[in-house]
Amino acid sequence: MIFKGLNINIILLSIFIVVGGTYTFGLTWYNFSIPTPVFNITEGLALMIYLLIATLVFKRLKVNYSITPTKYIYFFILLFLFELVKNLVLMEGSIKSIIDGFKNYYTLFLFFPIITIIRTREQFRLFTQIIIIIGLLNVLVYFFQFATGTVLPASSGSWDHGVFRVNHPGFNVIPIAMLLILGRILYPASNSNPILNYFILLVFIAAFFVSVSKGSITASLVSILVVLAYHNRSKIQNFLLYVFLGLIGIVLSFIILINIFHFRASSITERFSDEIENVGEDGSSSQVRGEMIGTKMEYILLNHPIFGVGFVYYKPEEGEKKWKYYKNPIAVVGDATYQNIVIVTGYLGLIFWLLNLYKSFLLGKKIFKKVNDPFLKSVAIALIGIPIFGLLHGFSSNYFSTRGFIFITIMSSYTFLLFKFTLQEFQKNENSHT
Repeated sequence: MIFKGLNINIILLSIFIVVGGTYTFGLTWYNFSIPTPVFNITEGLALMIYLLIATLVFKRLKVNYSITPTKYIYFFILLFLFELVKNLVLMEGSIKSIIDGFKNYYTLFLFFPIITIIRTREQFRLFTQIIIIIGLLNVLVYFFQFATGTVLPASSGSWDHGVFRVNHPGFNVIPIAMLLILGRILYPASNSNPILNYFILLVFIAAFFVSVSKGSITASLVSILVVLAYHNRSKIQNFLLYVFLGLIGIVLSFIILINIFHFRASSITERFSDEIENVGEDGSSSQVRGEMIGTKMEYILLNHPIFGVGFVYYKPEEGEKKWKYYKNPIAVVGDATYQNIVIVTGYLGLIFWLLNLYKSFLLGKKIFKKVNDPFLKSVAIALIGIPIFGLLHGFSSNYFSTRGFIFITIMSSYTFLLFKFTLQEFQKNENSHT
């Protein structure tokens, strides 16, 4: 039964992923907020407060935290709290500005409700289904905006190279859902429909192409190829077969996009070859973005190397020219991830961030080799690709944000839950025989 294991907390958890960082239907309840002397409690923040309270009410998980592979996200969250205390104690800014800067990243704490509320394998399976559904809904909304040129309240869009490019926040869930579907294709359950899963995968891939984003297209294709290569690491002919089937699907997708949605396929090559030297009016190329990342990271290395500046970073004002905040060494920008990490949490935070990605990748490989259950095996092989996507896409998109932390917390939660439901059982069996 698809809804087996469903309860009110899982429903609220799913709603938070929508309103807290993806806005699946492109709608946001801006009028819903509770004013306080320091900040307004929005619908997403209210849900987070409830979920954290629910986390405290649940019994403590019986997990040895010293050996869990997610310890680096614990360290990262502790560093976050340390930055808040440091800014407040040293009075490095007004209390309101510090709290407001901290509040921008509250979705980072989603990790704890997920690993606490998801208590059984059935709930884990249900949560995975919900993530896929949310990702698919985001894709459908994205296609609607792309095809109609519609700007919805929670997203933005503009014409670029003859294509209506949409900046849709739900893209932070789409790559996870896409790789979970790929895992289902490689390791289907007894009641799964391989043709349907293959079609859904092509829909996801098509969304990345119509985004005309160099970073997302590259990250999606590389992560898929890594998963396929690992799945067929000893059978090159099988790998080539999967790649061939994928290419056929991509060609069919382009035929549909060109003939039905009037998509300009040449816009992709134009975007990849376009090198804009001046970001004053036109935006940024990979070269300009790379220079921006290097400049900001060098400044932090020379002035605030360990802990960064915390929550007194500069937040660009609405309508401010990109070249101005690109040149501001402590301005947090939306065009990449790694300079933002070091600005707020220093190079210590960057180390924890990269180790968290690496440990998730390693755990996916480890569990993939150990388990035979199709569901767990499909999730494990997806977890091999998810950190790869996040690592590569982080050079062109900002995962150090309210929306970006949805991606990181879901990935880290999958790492924790796979560890909880698989490796501990193996360890218990090994101990019982010694």
